[in-house]
Amino acid sequence: MRSLPSVARDTFARHLVEADVPVTSIQRLLGHARVRTTELYLNVSDPQVQADYQAAMEQVSQRLAVEEGGAP
Repeated sequence: MRSLPSVARDTFARHLVEADVPVTSIQRLLGHARVRTTELYLNVSDPQVQADYQAAMEQVSQRLAVEEGGAP
């Protein structure tokens, strides 16, 4: 059984997702170091939405790599 804080956090994140809050904002609000952790809250079933989301996340990852001094 999940704890109340865990359920509250999950509910909060899902409401933000449903309100179309950018994933990077949700990441910061939840205090996640990596966007991949935040992606767990994004349970998308539509194939086109999944493809669009994946493309956006690849762009974010590339930008972060460049900002952190890594290769794109």
